[in-house]
Amino acid sequence: MKIAVFGSSGFIGSALIARSHALGHDSIAYSRRGRPASGAVARQWSLGEIPDLDPCENADGAVHLAHDFDGEAGADRTFRGTLKLIDALRQRGVRRQVFVSSFSAGEHHQSRYGRVKHELEKVLGESEDVWIVRPGLVIGDGGLFGRIAKIARASPVIPLPDGGKGEVYCIDLAELCDLFLRVLQLGPASRVLNLFEPRPRALRDLVLEVAARNRPRLIMNVPSSLALRILDLSERLAIPLPVTSDNLRGFLANQRADHRSSIGELST
Repeated sequence: MKIAVFGSSGFIGSALIARSHALGHDSIAYSRRGRPASGAVARQWSLGEIPDLDPCENADGAVHLAHDFDGEAGADRTFRGTLKLIDALRQRGVRRQVFVSSFSAGEHHQSRYGRVKHELEKVLGESEDVWIVRPGLVIGDGGLFGRIAKIARASPVIPLPDGGKGEVYCIDLAELCDLFLRVLQLGPASRVLNLFEPRPRALRDLVLEVAARNRPRLIMNVPSSLALRILDLSERLAIPLPVTSDNLRGFLANQRADHRSSIGELST
C-alpha cells in the first residue's frame, strides 16, 4: 500500500511508519519537524495547516494520529485542523482514512482530550471513507504507559488513584500497528472499531507486573479526589509530572464506559 501518517514522529506514529516499511508499504511521514524515518518520504506539517499533499495523490490510505495538547486553543486546532485535512486528502483521491480516537471518547467523557475526540467522532461518523478506531492504553516504550512504567521501575513506592483498583483496557503497540494496516487493507464493514484486549486489567496489577522485573514495590492508596487536586495544583505551578489531571479524569470516566473489543472482526 501507499499510506500517509500524520503525527508520524510520536510514540505510535513512528512505530507505524517502521512497521509499514518492514512490510514493504510506501509511507509518507508528516510531522512538525519533518524528520526522515524508516525509509518514508518525510514532510513537515503541523495541525491546522494543509501540507504538501502531492505525495498522497491517490494513496490507499491515511492515518490521523496528531493531537494538539495546548489547552483549549490546542483542542480547537485539533478539531478544525483534522477535519480540514481529511477533506483535503479526500479531494486528493485518498481511498481510506483512519481517525485515531480514544477509549475516552463517548458520552461518558470528562477530559478535554476525550471531549475533542468525541466531537470529531460525531462529525466523522457520517463519512463513508473514514474509519474511527479507539485504542486502549498502548503498551510499549513510550506514551502514557511508558511514563507509568518508568515510575514503577524507579520508585519503591508507587502512588495510585484509589489504590489502582480501576480497570484499564490495553493493546500492545506492535499489534495496534498491524491492526491499523489491516483496517486500511480491508475497509471493514464496521466504521467504529475498538482496538484493545477483550478483558480489562486492574491498574494495580498492570503496574506491579511492570515493576516485578526489579525489586518489590509498595502501592500507595491515594484517593482519586486528592490525586486530582494534586495534579491540578502541579499544573498551575508549572511542575511537570508524568501523569496529567486530564489523564486521570479520562481514566476515572472510563470506568463507566461500556466499549467492547472489535479485534475479532479484524481477525476473520
